[in-house]
Amino acid sequence: MRNLYDSLVNRNEIVSFHMPGHKGKKLDGMEEFFSNINKIDVTELSDTDDLYHANSIILEGRKNLALFSHAKSSMFLVNGSTCGIIASIMSVLDEGEKILVEKNCHKSVINAVRLSRGKLVEIDSDGVSMEDELIEKLKSDLDIKAILITRPNYYGIYQPIEKLVKYCKENDIKIIVDEAHGTHFALDSFDKNAMQLGCDISINSYHKTMPAFTQTAAINFNCDDDLIEKTTDNLQMIMTSSPSYIFMTSIEYAMDYCTKHEIKYSKLKENIDWFYDRLEDFDFIRKAPVQNGCMRDFTRIVLECENPSDVNKHLIKNGIYIEMFDDKNLVLISSIADEKKDFELLVDVLKSYRVKNTNSTFKKYDYLLGEKLNHDIVIYPPGKIFAKKGEVLDIEKIQKLNYFSSMGVNILIN
Repeated sequence: MRNLYDSLVNRNEIVSFHMPGHKGKKLDGMEEFFSNINKIDVTELSDTDDLYHANSIILEGRKNLALFSHAKSSMFLVNGSTCGIIASIMSVLDEGEKILVEKNCHKSVINAVRLSRGKLVEIDSDGVSMEDELIEKLKSDLDIKAILITRPNYYGIYQPIEKLVKYCKENDIKIIVDEAHGTHFALDSFDKNAMQLGCDISINSYHKTMPAFTQTAAINFNCDDDLIEKTTDNLQMIMTSSPSYIFMTSIEYAMDYCTKHEIKYSKLKENIDWFYDRLEDFDFIRKAPVQNGCMRDFTRIVLECENPSDVNKHLIKNGIYIEMFDDKNLVLISSIADEKKDFELLVDVLKSYRVKNTNSTFKKYDYLLGEKLNHDIVIYPPGKIFAKKGEVLDIEKIQKLNYFSSMGVNILIN
């Protein structure tokens, strides 16, 4: 009985513009990796080391990880970035202490604050919070002990943070960066990553933008040894006691491949620029603008249109799967594995799209008006919490939920 396996290998996907970054392709060196996959699926033995008490091959792997990430120290994460975010927040907060976060952060951030019994201070922003705004918020509440920012965000948008880092260092405020979507920023082809900018802790997802397996991640430190030790202790409590050697070696493969083939990012940018040029021929879709004062990672393609859900259905019908869509955008993840032919097919499929006026039925959430929520309401992807457990929804939020639902946005209540 192999229903899951058979279903996955027989999907109709032709082109992937979503994570993981290997895009299902056999890149250079991957054949050798797969041919040895049974050999590297091992446990902690006398000659295979121990992730939590590394003193030989994993210790060397961690040193290489830190070197790649420009960090003082790094550690493999085998439960995804979520466990790194939770462990780091639990390490910088004692019960009742405050942390500043952006309201549109990933749900793992909120859950981490709950687990640490800390206090959440939120800054409300539809997009990226600018550093001057964040500094002012920190100045207005001197009890804030830490700050977590998402950089870049799900849409590839990121902001300058040099002044923010300086202020945090001067005022003993720990700064954590959810850099899950910016692992490739460690490469010379991109702007500086969180470690290069002096942040205390950063968390990377290697599978999102680099050719590693799903769930592969790392946590990086540029802070004092006590905080590193506290965080690694917390990781032992929340991360699996049977860490995957396949995952750890997959991270090594991704680092090695991207470092050796970094020139391919120049070609990728050429292909993306070529795609944007072709996009000008279409009147129903356009390149989404970038927030003032911010930059966009060129590998993240965000397209603005009137009916993203319908365009997405057209793409799927033609074998193209993208990362996500919201009420006005399509989000495509491109990586070093993408080729010119992938973008050519994308153009051809968009060319065949015909705008439709659809009056589809959708779920209404009027029944939640005035009700106290028993669960979080999450927009997924990207995994941001729309309304928290215990909150009572007013008419404005109900109207927003109904609108999102009408646009085909995926809403989770659990």
